[in-house]
Amino acid sequence: MPTDQLTDAPFLNLADPTFSVQSDAVRQAREASWFAHTSYGLAVLRYDEVSKLMKDRRLRQGSWAWPAHNGVHDGPFAHWWTSALLNLEGDDHHRLRRLMNPAFSPKLIGGLVPRFQALANELIDDFHERGRCDFASEFAEPYAARVIAIMLGIPEGEWKKIAAWSNDIGLALGVTLAQDLAKVEAALEGLYEYADELIADRRTNPGDDFVSRLVLAERDGEHLSHDELRVSLVLLIFGGMDPTVTWVTREALEDFEYQGLEIKAGTTIHLLSESAGTDPRVIEGEPFDLTAQRAPHFGFGGGAHHCLGHFVARSDMSEALPLLAQRLKNPTIDGIATWLPLSGNTGPIFLPIAFERG
Repeated sequence: MPTDQLTDAPFLNLADPTFSVQSDAVRQAREASWFAHTSYGLAVLRYDEVSKLMKDRRLRQGSWAWPAHNGVHDGPFAHWWTSALLNLEGDDHHRLRRLMNPAFSPKLIGGLVPRFQALANELIDDFHERGRCDFASEFAEPYAARVIAIMLGIPEGEWKKIAAWSNDIGLALGVTLAQDLAKVEAALEGLYEYADELIADRRTNPGDDFVSRLVLAERDGEHLSHDELRVSLVLLIFGGMDPTVTWVTREALEDFEYQGLEIKAGTTIHLLSESAGTDPRVIEGEPFDLTAQRAPHFGFGGGAHHCLGHFVARSDMSEALPLLAQRLKNPTIDGIATWLPLSGNTGPIFLPIAFERG
């Protein structure tokens, strides 16, 4: 890329509360350059570059320093965040991941499929006769929370408590982390208490379930410590409830050059997966087409940090989506939907739909 194109790369203000990954500004920036300068480092906008940098070993997970960037250097949240698999690297990441992998086995998750099917039908039954619902609160949220409850072996009736704690921890991903810290850490304490009870029970009464497999995990004489278990269980609950991610963040571990651009160690690099996933250079045709054969998406990240729970997500949604398609015919928006901001983590808060009963 010519030098003038590097210095003239567009700028995107990621710090603007109104910033949207679907905005014309992002689309125009993507046409002008594969990357943009931002208020927080660089943003990568095109499919091929995101795909390659997602797996580049010269980059590490970029979110590990988020608490410190917001003035939070110690305390329960800072410890949980920096200890979680999501933010570990190298030998620490590899050790934890291989100890946790057996708990996410297709065989174990496959045994839960009939329960996922029953749960989806049960939730649909509650609003099916009305021909309308708030899809966010009547299906999406309870389905996600109760799937987690099924996996962990806790009462499904407590899903609202789990969802509320997860939502409060989600406040930590916003720029108001410092002012929301007390609420975040109260939610973290609640989930830790749940985790501690589960760990204690499975140590005494192990079974062939997800938590037991974590508690009993062993590889080359190594086991997960109590702290690693509780940190990982809270991450699982939070990750299962967390809204859709529109970009992932990496940090340069060393100075290097990429397509003529000099990237310094410590540079924050935002891989805008939403922008990459709609890049017309690779993604052709209508943006939403269930029948299209397309390049792999980045919904589960990539590289060493490819989502460990991806098989859970694929399994529960592969049961829910066909049932929704069969029983909710021709769904349409039935009012004014409200959404989280279209930046970072997003998703519907209120999604009223009407449908024909199938």
